Amino acid sequence: MFFMHVMITYNTIQNVSTVEITFKKRDVSNIFLVRIKRKYFMSKNLGTRIVPFFMLGPKKHTKNRSYFRYQIFECWAILFNTFLAQNHIEGLRLQYNSITEESIKDILPYISQLQNLRALDLSCNLIDYRQNPEILQKMADTFGTLKHLNRLDLSSSPLGGCLPILLSTLELPLQYLSLHSCGLSDSDLFFLANSKHILVEHLDLSENRLTRFSDALIVLLKKCAPNLNVLELDDNSFDCIDYLTIICVARKMPHLKLLATKGTFEVNDHLLGAEFLQHSNSLIAWRISLPIDVYDQNETDIVAQEAQKRIFVERINVFKQQKNIKSFIFCE
Repeated sequence: MFFMHVMITYNTIQNVSTVEITFKKRDVSNIFLVRIKRKYFMSKNLGTRIVPFFMLGPKKHTKNRSYFRYQIFECWAILFNTFLAQNHIEGLRLQYNSITEESIKDILPYISQLQNLRALDLSCNLIDYRQNPEILQKMADTFGTLKHLNRLDLSSSPLGGCLPILLSTLELPLQYLSLHSCGLSDSDLFFLANSKHILVEHLDLSENRLTRFSDALIVLLKKCAPNLNVLELDDNSFDCIDYLTIICVARKMPHLKLLATKGTFEVNDHLLGAEFLQHSNSLIAWRISLPIDVYDQNETDIVAQEAQKRIFVERINVFKQQKNIKSFIFCE
């Protein structure tokens, strides 16, 4: 196994910080996807000081490890200058990096330089777009510079009411959009329904309590219906009527392969949904929760839990045979 070792020294007013980066011997120009993940551990040399640990590059192909002994904003400067100032970078994942409103100000200028970026993941950080209009506008301006961006993940980011500003600057319609647990509002749904992003192929709106905006959601789903391949609406507190209405819309989507509607529903709700979905010509998998009137969540015995699951699956299979419903996968 060949490895290339790079050492970068970064001078600060207080000290000299050193970055040691090791990765497989390969031309850096071949790296097109960068994943950044930070963990914390204690350094013997620094006593109680916390050292961020980053892993860069596709996990299957690289073992890039960098030890940063300086503050976070200095890390970002070296990180982006070293790896991301490459026009060939097409994917960037910054998930779970504890990025705040302050640190994103330092990061956005570097992201805007990635002119070939197609996929960007900013999910699960500490940015509240609702409380900071300046950051919201800076983010929108940055998106406007990324002419090839068509895959975006902003999950677990409070941005209710912000989508009309945040996504209106994008050059291309998004093919992939994940807004899982973002506190969306009806204005966000109406914006999407009247934007170029109705061409989206993979849409995740899980955990947004969308039962409050079911009318706006139905309008959006009907607009997106011709192109959707994957639709995720898990855990949105839908009642039975909303649930079955969504399924009725989904069954008419000509290319839909995965429908995710996990939630607190009863057996009869699932059975009726299955009967509706028999008319779908493309559906391969339907992700649902075990029904609340079959599955006892307080049951701790694993054998008993598996028995409950088998009862439900058997009942579904019998129902499918009786109704001559085509076979598709139930995921729990």
